[in-house]
Amino acid sequence: MFGTGLRRPMQGVFLQVVQHLALTRRARERSSSVRPFIVSIDIPSGLNADSAQPIGEAVQADLTVTFTAPKPANVLPPASHFNGKLIVADIGSPSALVEEANSNLFVTEENDVRKWLVSTRYTLARLRTPMGTCLL
Repeated sequence: MFGTGLRRPMQGVFLQVVQHLALTRRARERSSSVRPFIVSIDIPSGLNADSAQPIGEAVQADLTVTFTAPKPANVLPPASHFNGKLIVADIGSPSALVEEANSNLFVTEENDVRKWLVSTRYTLARLRTPMGTCLL
C-alpha cells in the first residue's frame, strides 16, 4: 500500500487493511488449515523507511523483499521486527549509487561473519585483564 515515502500513521481504509491482516495472521496461527503468507515489497506498509521507531500500526510480514540496499527500518529494531524474513534483491542499481549514499548503517551478514571467523581461525591473542589472562 505505502512504501518508503510514508511519514505519518495510516488512517481510514488503509489502517483497516493493516488491522485485517493482523486479524488474519492471528487466525492462521490458531488454525491448521489455510495459511496465507504475507509479503511486503520494499518495506512493510505503515513504517517510515528512515526510522527505527514504528509511526503507527504496520503490516507484520512473513517476508519482506527490499531492493538494492536495506532501509534503516528494515534492519533497526523495533521496526525491523515487522519484516519477517528480509531479502535484499539486486535489481541492477549501479554500485556507485549505494556508495554515494554515505550511509552510517552497516549490516553484518552471515558471509561477513563466516569470512571473519575463517580469517581469524588460527589467530589467538592473549589479553591481560585485572581478572587474569584470557584468549581472544
